[in-house]
Amino acid sequence: MTPPRPRILDDLGAELVRAARAEEAATRARQTRGDRPARSGRRTRGDGAAGPARGGWLTRAPRAVLLAFGAALLLAAGAVAAGLVIGRGDPIPPAPPGQVPAELAPVPGTARLNGLDVPDPDDGPPWDVRTSRSTTGATCATVGQVLDGELGLVGLDRRFRALPAGAADTCSTPQRSGATLAGARAFRGGGRLSAITVVNGVAAPSVRRAVVVAGGRTQPLELGPDHAFLAIFRGQPEQLRPRVVLTEANGRATTLRFADTGEYLAPDPSGGAPWTVTRETRRALPGLRCVQAQRQRGPDSPTPLPSGAGLVNVAAPSVPLRCGAEDRAFLDVRRFVPRNQTHGETSWWGFNASRTVAWGATPNADADVRLLAPGPPRRIAVDPRTQAFVVVLDGRVDPREVRLTVDGQPLTPMAGVTGRRGNTLAPAPATPPAWRSVDSIVKRFGIPDPFVADRSSVRIARQAPDPAGGAPWALRSWNARVNAKVSAGERALRCFQVGHPAPGGGLVLPGLDGRDRALSFQGEMYCNAPDWLEKHAAGASVRVEVDDPSSADPKPVRAVVAGLLGKGVRSAELLGAGAPRPLELGPDGTFLLVLPGDQAPDSVRVRQTRSDGKVRTTRTFALAESCRLQPGRNVRVADPDGGPSWTYGESTVDRSHCTFTGRVIADRLASISATDGMIMFGPSSFTSAPPGGGSRRLPRRPRLTLSVAGPGNEPPRTDAADAPLAPQIARRTQPGRTIVTGSAPPDVTAVTIRTPRDVRTVKPVAGLFMAVYDGAFYTGEIVVTGRRADGSTVTERQPATYR
Repeated sequence: MTPPRPRILDDLGAELVRAARAEEAATRARQTRGDRPARSGRRTRGDGAAGPARGGWLTRAPRAVLLAFGAALLLAAGAVAAGLVIGRGDPIPPAPPGQVPAELAPVPGTARLNGLDVPDPDDGPPWDVRTSRSTTGATCATVGQVLDGELGLVGLDRRFRALPAGAADTCSTPQRSGATLAGARAFRGGGRLSAITVVNGVAAPSVRRAVVVAGGRTQPLELGPDHAFLAIFRGQPEQLRPRVVLTEANGRATTLRFADTGEYLAPDPSGGAPWTVTRETRRALPGLRCVQAQRQRGPDSPTPLPSGAGLVNVAAPSVPLRCGAEDRAFLDVRRFVPRNQTHGETSWWGFNASRTVAWGATPNADADVRLLAPGPPRRIAVDPRTQAFVVVLDGRVDPREVRLTVDGQPLTPMAGVTGRRGNTLAPAPATPPAWRSVDSIVKRFGIPDPFVADRSSVRIARQAPDPAGGAPWALRSWNARVNAKVSAGERALRCFQVGHPAPGGGLVLPGLDGRDRALSFQGEMYCNAPDWLEKHAAGASVRVEVDDPSSADPKPVRAVVAGLLGKGVRSAELLGAGAPRPLELGPDGTFLLVLPGDQAPDSVRVRQTRSDGKVRTTRTFALAESCRLQPGRNVRVADPDGGPSWTYGESTVDRSHCTFTGRVIADRLASISATDGMIMFGPSSFTSAPPGGGSRRLPRRPRLTLSVAGPGNEPPRTDAADAPLAPQIARRTQPGRTIVTGSAPPDVTAVTIRTPRDVRTVKPVAGLFMAVYDGAFYTGEIVVTGRRADGSTVTERQPATYR
């Protein structure tokens, strides 16, 4: 067993790093400028300043400093192995045998660094791409930093951890032209580390020149021996909207866009997610140009609301459709405030922040549109595709003070503006709605406590020991009522929750960070109305805990089974966890049972016998029962944090068909809670059809399908930025997962997946394909192209996020 690292070494290491950086800063100030990475063991920055040789960032220190601390280091050296490297952490562990899909498993001896040595913007070790060949013949790439010849990452804790050689970030079928694989990967920032986007990939052998454009900068890319390329930019992909242009020997150019479709963008005054414009043509009267504007989704769009507000902001804001003659310019200017839904079916504002918006269209795309007031005059861009424009101002700006011109001619709001059928629209109100904040709306209309607990009724109804030797468990129950602000308010409820007893009668559960968190009466509880419990058979909640939810192969440790059956229940049995188990019932029919991890059930039912002799049994979700891991019918991919692998598959049980997505834990289909790492056996999401369900007519030719799910489609919250977990610290990954899945016809031999994050080509497994990304997609689109055996292609596309 490795002895613990002495605290003195961490302190001394910090001093050495500070001294080394001071010396390097002085050295860089004395060195000459250069244009490209040097090959003499040193490197040059993009701005020409020289940096340390590979491996020098964390290990090199001035000689005087080393001498000064030498004696102290010798005193502590007996507690650690020789060859101590300051700022090193434990290597990121490889996945257990069998957990790495064949498509991502490099053949031993094929991995090598490409020697790109791209400078780190935070003065860390240089970046490179490690290429390899997978066991299926795919080309693989892993992005990281190089220290002492090892590829790894400097985490948010400023420790370098070597990346395992037994798995790759991405693998793709080799391509003859363009890129075999390419991407714009976001690395999380924190502390002294910047949030960065690493544009990287492997170009086809025919490519001779590569250029990246991001954040308004154009930068040539060096091609490594395996045609790998890499560039680093501060900021997120959605801010930079990078694109890579690859030019082949014959002059053919391929442009790859990430987080960008080339659409028109207008800034939001907050500096966050921008706005774009659209034109409607289907239902518009001929001769009319109909346009509207909408804000794109992003971390701040829709406007985030607190999790406990009892309100949901479901969509980004948009302004109403406005139409005018194609040969004339037109304009509308309005102030929009949160909870203002008086603008018709073509727009939505919801609980989004107040804005004053001016939007319209011009007769031609090269028209000169200028904003004269408020502020100094400035030119406004026109979308060349729709000939529309939009100006978004702070909501405190009075719309009556906004002045715009087109080709020098002033525009009058609503002059010549109609609906899509040429109908007259109501004029703007003489007095615009008063500005108001989102917080004021949350305070007025929010429902922080949808279920109001009667604290005088709270009691610990059941307790049980932990079979793994952990803290004991308890079930807490109480009376509650639905908040009067909610529809059907004041309805009586009986509620319960489970956890570990805490001082003062409360309950706690361990969080993903290892610290206990207190349970409130508004979260992680189960409630039913007493009259419902009298007429129906209540079920059981099952909480399965694993030893390490962030590991690639977590092991179930315990299964906590609990429930509240209501009054009038004489006895009950648990079904589905081996042989039927009698349940010891407490007040209100409460029960609590903690099983060893190897007995964790997939699903359970409760059979109850009531005081009047009637027997009732809980119904299970029958449609999910057909979702199983069946050999040869699912595809598996790695998790970006190194956790349990993801799977997308199909199964058939008793003529019931299921298509599912989930994780693989203990060779079973499962899902993991992002809150506390608890797992539930069964699919994360699925579609299922009972026997005989659906149409009996099969399509003449199966088509390519595409689906995407992820946090980019979910309402953002103000308190969603939790502290990063250990894997996110080590790998600098983003929270959340975006999952792209689909199916391909039998004659499709390869599928190219283009997302805002990357481009990769995969071979379908059982006609299925899958890609999993950390973080969210807020912009761009997802395009999948299937290549048939005869060389023809079929394509499906959809926006990367809901509009």
